[in-house]
Amino acid sequence: MCIKQPQTTALYIFPLKALALDQMRKLQSLVKAMPNNRLKLALMTGDTPATERQRFFIPNPPNILAVSPDLLHYYLYNVRRRDEYPAPDS
Repeated sequence: MCIKQPQTTALYIFPLKALALDQMRKLQSLVKAMPNNRLKLALMTGDTPATERQRFFIPNPPNILAVSPDLLHYYLYNVRRRDEYPAPDS
């Protein structure tokens, strides 16, 4: 779907970082081999610096984001907490 419809996004969940690195290398090779390809891929692990994570989404999010269940849980939990406890007005 990401190839046919460029606005489509996918979440690729990997149980292990080593597996994620291996599979993303293979996916990147496959994407590079496609003519006229504009897919944006990103791999986010616990070792990915915050500045690099921001660059994944600015100006456009990746079509395919690979992430571990633990990191996904961390981000979803913090989004929920931010909504429950908004920052005080300055």
